[in-house]
Amino acid sequence: MGRRFRNAMVNFKSEEDLEVYLKKFTEEIPKLMPEIRQMTICRASKDSLLHFVTYDSEEEQNLATERFIKWRESITEEFQDAMALEGDIIVEWEN
Repeated sequence: MGRRFRNAMVNFKSEEDLEVYLKKFTEEIPKLMPEIRQMTICRASKDSLLHFVTYDSEEEQNLATERFIKWRESITEEFQDAMALEGDIIVEWEN
């Protein structure tokens, strides 16, 4: 198995919750999840974020996701809802 992706759309209860979450996320996640090969976060609306994350293997993705879930349970910012997609990367292209 090759490289993997995990994309997540997260809607927060408020813009303030998004801002607090984003600050914690950008400070803590790089240290907590060193398996991440590349990550991009986009603001989809005033109270929602779209995450694009890639990993070198399914094993690394599983380890990182397990730690992320524990981290997420420890913070108080509230999600209204979230949806994640994950799978194999079959084509990559950079210009």
